[in-house]
Formats: sequence, C-alpha cells, structure tokens
Amino acid sequence: MGKKSVGVSMGGKGFRHSINSSGRRTTTVGVPGTGVSYSHSHSSSKKSRNKTKPMNTTNNYTGGNGNSSSKQVYDYTQTPAYIVEKYEERVLALSQLHLNLIKPIDWNARAKQQPPFKIGEMGQNEAAASQVLKEYKPSFFAKIFKKDKAKLNNLQEQVSEASKKDKKIYAEWLEMVQQAQMFASATPDLYLELLRQTDFFKIESELGVKIRLELKEDEILIDLVINDTLIPDEVTSLSKTGRLSTKAQTKTNYYSLYQQHICSIILKVVKDCFNTLASIKEISINVIEEKVDPTDGHHKVFLLIQAAFAKEELENLNFERLEPVAAIEGFEPKWKFLKTKGYQPLAVN
Repeated sequence: MGKKSVGVSMGGKGFRHSINSSGRRTTTVGVPGTGVSYSHSHSSSKKSRNKTKPMNTTNNYTGGNGNSSSKQVYDYTQTPAYIVEKYEERVLALSQLHLNLIKPIDWNARAKQQPPFKIGEMGQNEAAASQVLKEYKPSFFAKIFKKDKAKLNNLQEQVSEASKKDKKIYAEWLEMVQQAQMFASATPDLYLELLRQTDFFKIESELGVKIRLELKEDEILIDLVINDTLIPDEVTSLSKTGRLSTKAQTKTNYYSLYQQHICSIILKVVKDCFNTLASIKEISINVIEEKVDPTDGHHKVFLLIQAAFAKEELENLNFERLEPVAAIEGFEPKWKFLKTKGYQPLAVN
C-alpha cells in the first residue's frame, strides 16, 4: 500500500504478477538460483492509453555491450561535393578580384556637407530628451511615495547625456569636413594618406603582394610585386561515381589561371587608385617578381609586365563582364607569356 495507490501481488519464486489501484500491472519472470530475471510493466488506465509519448529527437541505439550512443549526424561539409564546390569557388575568386573595388569618394561633396545643427542650438538628441523632461508630470502615487524627484533627476541626467552625444556628433562632422577640404585639393604629398583612408593596401596581406608607389601631380607609377603562392597545384573534382578526385594541375591550366589572377590584380589596383585619387589621369604599372634565379642561385628581381592606363579609357570598361587578360591586352602591355612556362622576364632598359 502506498500513499496514492493500493496494490496486490500474486505468485511465487520464478513468477510474480502485481496490480495496483492506478491500473499499473507488473510481471516479473526469473530463473531461480541464477539471478537472471525479466520485468515488464504497463498501464491499463485510459489516461495512460491516450497519453502520447514525447518524440525523442536523438536517435539512440544500444550496442552489444549495453552502451547507448548517438546515431552519426550527416555533415555536408565533409562530402566530396562540398569539397569540390569550395575548390571551384576559390579558383573563381582568384580571377575576380577586380569586382571588389573601392567606391569613389567625392571629397568636394563631403567638404560642403551641412552641420548636424547650428552652434548655440540644441542637437537632435538633446532636443528630444528635453521635450520628454518638459512633458513629465508625476502621477498621484509617485508624489505619495516620493518617487517624483528620483524620476525628475533621471530625466535631467538623460538630457545631459543627450547633450554629450550631440557634441560628439558635431565634433565628428567637423573633423570629416576639415579632412574632406584638405583631400579635395590634395597634392602628391597627401595621396598616400588618401589611399590609407581606404582598403587600398589590404590586398598586400590578403594576397601576399607588395605595392610601391611613386606619386606625381597627375600620374602615378606603381611597382606591383607578385607571386604564385595562391595558385593551386592540384585540380579537385568529382569522379563519375561521385568520389573525390585530385590530380596534378597541368602546366597549361596552372599558368592560364596565374595569368588571369595577375591581370585581375592589375585591374583592381589601377581602378582603386583612380577611384580614390580624383586628380590622377594616368597610371603606369610595372609587375615584378622577386625569386631565386635557378641559373646562379641568387635572389633577383624580374620585370614581367609593363602597362599604362589612361583614366578615361579605363572608365569605359564594364568590369562586371570583362575577361581580365583580354581587358589588359586592350592597353597594349609589354609582356612575354608562354602557355607552359608563364610570364618570362623582360629586358630592362
């Protein structure tokens, strides 16, 4: 007998059947002397029959050793299809760097931008907080429990904080306008600072290249030091049976991808310069490779490409649809490219 139910048992050694008043039935069968037994319980009440067991979202199974473990979860990121997909995205990105450009900055427009509010007047935040303070009327209970003074102090603090926020906004506007006025009439000594205000030099860390600039009044000379460390040596694809296949890259494919990659970098660097420095009309670029000369074992600098770009001509290109190598060829560059050997060094005058 329990606090909530009454039960009765019948049977002896090896078999016992129990029933309690809640409707729960338990049958126990055992083999005397062995310690081995089996017990099964079930409920015959309507409440139990109609109750739906919550769904277990974890699929478990019990192994032969009695240990419970979770069913292996399908992970798409480990499949051959996903690995090939990521490989193809990486390869495509190498020749699409020219699509991620710095947006042109209109420094003249920034220099003429109106202030957020006039000196001697309230800013937007302070005005809003002051209006709330002005309209505050303590309730009857606030007066009874003397909470009106605390509320009033809180609103006054909000006005003070709003005033500080407006002053910060005004200071930021003033700094921006002064900077814009300086850059709007920039001279070569400010060009480098202008480029640093953007993500122009970010590709040095991302792609492992180096950019050296010689700045003049209306033209720039760029030395672009490149390497082929990002070009994959292998091709990853799916076999006919859906398995992952990895093969060595052919020389033709390798150097073709390298050429597309370098031309895409050139287009990005030149276009970003024109977009940032409004007064620049022409950019000349030398593409250089620094490596060990296999003929003598010394570290040397090799000139691979020379090209010049007029701003007006570059502006006519549709960067979304162009093919990098063909676009550069339109500017008649000096280069010697072999399909199975890549760029060959140019003679330096």
